[in-house]
Amino acid sequence: LLRGANVALVRPRGWRDARTVLHDAIETLGGRAIVIEFDENALAGEEELAHTARLFGHLYEAMDCAALAPATVNAFASGAGIPVFCGLGCRCHPLRGLGELWCVEQALKGRGLERRIAFAGDPNGQPAPAFLSAARALGFQVRLNPSSRKAGGWPIHVDARQPSDWQLRLGSEVLDPHARLTHCTHLVEAVLADALAAR
Repeated sequence: LLRGANVALVRPRGWRDARTVLHDAIETLGGRAIVIEFDENALAGEEELAHTARLFGHLYEAMDCAALAPATVNAFASGAGIPVFCGLGCRCHPLRGLGELWCVEQALKGRGLERRIAFAGDPNGQPAPAFLSAARALGFQVRLNPSSRKAGGWPIHVDARQPSDWQLRLGSEVLDPHARLTHCTHLVEAVLADALAAR
């Protein structure tokens, strides 16, 4: 548990940080989510960036960076001395795909349905790769972008054509979006707790 830990959510200046599963996970574990607007262009160079990373490391127990340049995130990860995540609460994070699959697994219990998924959407667009890789590893048969006629015989349907708004169905039943978010939140909680426990 985070037990009062401060987690910095570092965002570009002007970023509109809507509440995400990351906020919920931090608060559920007893921590505080602190949003920091960060102006990458205001830094004079690598030395100042390294100094900023050390400062964050003194002030916070963990940090999450969203929509920052990869070089900035890498500098924080190597210099802060605390766990640094990259967009952990974003819909495109691989954990979101794993959370969706977990929800499918839970919904399948006791139904006797075949482990076959018809997946519509870009298989390379996040978080699809994590979802598809884990599904195959767990014994699901996956068909990518089948025609409507061929998809009809597949019991599990994942519509990922809108990357930020997946739709999941088992037969004719649409899986509850709230339950799906809950599964994703629990995964984020586990990642946060594990990272801070290892410090």
